[in-house]
Amino acid sequence: MKVIVSTVRLCTVTVNMCACGPETCTLLRYGLWPATADKPQTAFSIPLLELFVCLSLECQVSVEGFCNTLRWKNNLTLAEVNTLHRALVGESIAHFRHHHFRQRSLVDVCSQFDDGTTCPACPKADGDMIVTLDANFGLVRKQSSGTSAVEPLHGTRMFVDEKDVEDYLLSHLDSSKPHEDCSNFKAGNVLRSQQQAKKLDVTGVFGASCRHEMPLMFVNMSQGERQVCAIVVTSLTIYPVFQNDNSPV
Repeated sequence: MKVIVSTVRLCTVTVNMCACGPETCTLLRYGLWPATADKPQTAFSIPLLELFVCLSLECQVSVEGFCNTLRWKNNLTLAEVNTLHRALVGESIAHFRHHHFRQRSLVDVCSQFDDGTTCPACPKADGDMIVTLDANFGLVRKQSSGTSAVEPLHGTRMFVDEKDVEDYLLSHLDSSKPHEDCSNFKAGNVLRSQQQAKKLDVTGVFGASCRHEMPLMFVNMSQGERQVCAIVVTSLTIYPVFQNDNSPV
């Protein structure tokens, strides 16, 4: 089997597999992450992938930047760097990210643990919860990008389900015109946004965070920034969770 070790060297090693379980489980016991789920022929050192995940989350290091850094640090050849780059942009690394998240949060071990997305400082029962709302029109998605064959690994943990958003928008049509005193800025102009985003199925991301800068929930926008986006985020996610008989929202 070909193994990319912590020094990013590509080595060919003999791995003794256990017949009583899947090959992927045997590789995990050896501290290796398989490149494929079925009959893997290539594996990665788990400390190497953990370093990549931490740098990408904390320092926003790109895959290309990570590969080039390892190239100059370990004096790698161009062929080794290209092999590592192709592997890090594959589906296997996406599953490793999810595995790394579940291992850190331990949500599968105890149901009383949170998944790390809950703000520890915000009130859970009584008190006022302050929420900030804003949109980012730099996070777009082209229609030519295609669709995923599998469900999102994190489900609806951070993004509202697209079907729920569509149903809510259909039941709350925004046909009213802005008041003459309203600035009617470009992001809120539905007609102008549609003309400029013909090739996009996601024109931006609308999100909510608490006053402690903890992300709460996000919505993929298909048009411009409208008030209904804030209503979707709060009514479908934040308000039902926080609301009780004694606490104001």
